Amino acid sequence: MILTAGGAPIFLSKNYINKDVIKAGGVYTASSNQDLLERVLEMDPYAYWNSATADDDDTEVIDIDLYEGMTLTTRTDIALIVLLNTNAKSFVIELSSDGGATANTTYTVTDNALENYIIDAAAAVKSANHVRVTIYSTIVPNEYKRLGTVVLAGFKKQMAKPPNFPTERKDQENKKVLTMGDGSENITYYKRSAASFSFYECAFVFRPLTAAEILDLRALKRANPAFLFYPEPGDKPGEIFYCRFKDSFLEKPVASYKGAGYELKFNVTEIE
Repeated sequence: MILTAGGAPIFLSKNYINKDVIKAGGVYTASSNQDLLERVLEMDPYAYWNSATADDDDTEVIDIDLYEGMTLTTRTDIALIVLLNTNAKSFVIELSSDGGATANTTYTVTDNALENYIIDAAAAVKSANHVRVTIYSTIVPNEYKRLGTVVLAGFKKQMAKPPNFPTERKDQENKKVLTMGDGSENITYYKRSAASFSFYECAFVFRPLTAAEILDLRALKRANPAFLFYPEPGDKPGEIFYCRFKDSFLEKPVASYKGAGYELKFNVTEIE
């Protein structure tokens, strides 16, 4: 994957860390503020778990099983690991394939300064049915430890090049509008989480694409009714959305002769 500035959009599996673990009654614990831990599953860029104390002498441990419905599932294609909206400076990420008893993959970080910490494992994918994040210290010492969305996902496809600009982004608001007798509007917002109420939607144009690239995208659409979408992985590393394709693909030749390539238009919209 290309995760640097100018990197093209990436399609990934759904997030293997999700709310199925709650429904199934799986392991889903934090050292403190357990009632806030659900926020790391919400795919909300503004929501986050935070520790109960602001002290780097207090180590915080978060454990989460990977469930598919009611089944604890070992994912064998983990290609991207991301901690979003975090202030962790020194921490350890451990992947386990035996429910957390032993770690088969360990990432030790001692001097992070990034709000969004990203591990590209596509060249040597990892396996796990459990993840543990241990946070020792914060970027600014002795702050409340913070952790937003945690992503473990498999790689599906990265576009060969960025889309043609400008793209058309339209964040959808989850709201109910009631028109009053005097013509004014009474607006009620339904929050997606404790932090926000809007959902990502964007229209893209890619030009030119080969016929093979379009076939790849058609196959991806058939096989993945829902997916994680990373539109600007290098420029906006904190923006990863749980999406579906909206409406049909629109494609046409870019010239009047065969072999010049195609233009493809599609919309993706975040799943509420």
